[in-house]
Amino acid sequence: MPCFPRASLQVNIPRAHFKSKCEIGRWKANCLSKAGRSVLIQSHLEALPAHSMQCFELPRHTSKHLDNYNRDFFWKRSATEQGLPMIAWDKVCMPKVIGGLGLRKTEPTNKAFQCKLAWKILTVEPSL
Repeated sequence: MPCFPRASLQVNIPRAHFKSKCEIGRWKANCLSKAGRSVLIQSHLEALPAHSMQCFELPRHTSKHLDNYNRDFFWKRSATEQGLPMIAWDKVCMPKVIGGLGLRKTEPTNKAFQCKLAWKILTVEPSL
């Protein structure tokens, strides 16, 4: 059972979408290497919805949209030019130890945050 009403979720999620789009629009992808893009995705685009993901279960389409923003920013040359994906996005999102870049997909991260919250509620007595 969610802690917060569904209406507040519908207000917070479009705000995260809007912030992601604004940030991507300001960055010049053609001036950044792939390493620079992955750092920006990890440090900023994955961090924007983190608070919402800790409190709410994101709808599946929202998770897919956020992943699409990250993927498009990583592979595109500019806002108008399409980039050619050299490797599958699933492999890019693998941990660095096994050959990926360490980027995180939104849906599994959201589930991990939800499980962490549930574990805290169940194990820590004064958490309620």
